[in-house]
Amino acid sequence: MPALIDFFKKAYGDDSIFSSAQFLQWYFGSESDSGHLLSIIAVTPAGHVAAHYGGIRSDLLLDNLSLPMVWGISAFTLPEHRGEGLGGTLVQFLMGKYDVFGVIGFAPETAQFYSENGFHVFNRNRFHRHVAMLRPEGWELASTVGADESRLREALGGSLVRSSPVNTTQVQVLARDAVPSFSFPLLAGIRLTMGRAPEFLQWRFRTFAHPRYEILQWTSRKAEQEAACVVARRERIEPTPQWITRIVDLYGQVDGVELLLSFLNERCRERGDSFVDCSLFGSYYQTAMENCGFCPLRNDDAALLPQVTHPAEPRPNHEYMGLFSQKYGKQIMAVPYEEVHFTRMSSDRDRLSKLDQLHTPEEEH
Repeated sequence: MPALIDFFKKAYGDDSIFSSAQFLQWYFGSESDSGHLLSIIAVTPAGHVAAHYGGIRSDLLLDNLSLPMVWGISAFTLPEHRGEGLGGTLVQFLMGKYDVFGVIGFAPETAQFYSENGFHVFNRNRFHRHVAMLRPEGWELASTVGADESRLREALGGSLVRSSPVNTTQVQVLARDAVPSFSFPLLAGIRLTMGRAPEFLQWRFRTFAHPRYEILQWTSRKAEQEAACVVARRERIEPTPQWITRIVDLYGQVDGVELLLSFLNERCRERGDSFVDCSLFGSYYQTAMENCGFCPLRNDDAALLPQVTHPAEPRPNHEYMGLFSQKYGKQIMAVPYEEVHFTRMSSDRDRLSKLDQLHTPEEEH
């Protein structure tokens, strides 16, 4: 642990969440638990960590098959050890250890590299960002990342989402560390998505991943197997006083998802959030998003609003995705972008990033 902390401070700085032993003990788990995250490191003869490659273990649902997979994350080689082939050695180990290896978040030129090396990159489609603007001051947030407010208004249609009454009798707001009480079968129209086993969700949405998760659940009165879930988190756009809510995951019957989205919009409006957004890969819920007032920010337009919030800073939309499998490569390659569904839950794109996020005052939740 001391060697890892020393490495991460050199890699990401003293204020990084990875400099917290408490966080790392949760993040990497222990030999006594099943763990969903692994860490592979290259160590010098003196015992210093020179390179790191992490992976989140999960399952990929492909045409009703459950495939063990790992998401590659937190790859870094210290500058003084670059050119030694350490990073490539670590990633090759991960790629050979699991049926499927996935990566999210890389530059366009890297997408070309992955494509040439057998990854399915879905014709270089990216995650699209869907935004429901709730308050007029939300338009001003474009300026915090140097974007054009008029371009943002144009992209989102220039109007706020209207308030609408919501039937809340079928909506449950679960406790922070709770998980939905129903199973998640592969839905018709989705051929490829993340597995959502209860033990994975319990690990994924614990407080250490992010302290502000809220989990909404809907179950149909008609049939027990008809259910839906939305997981969101609230955060402030620093250094402004504005708050927003980000949807981390949504899944389930479309009518249930629509009800939960409408409920969340009203909940966020009442507490003064400027907007709600949802980042999706695939188009299965596109109509549901539109019915609830969400407008898409596609491709480079995703950067018109802050993607980094602590503090707000410009970041281009490099949310490409690639999947590699020696065993199931042909089946995965056959799935088009329109028949997949991935969210911010995939990989570790919504975890804490800075130490001070661990100590947010409770009254700000």
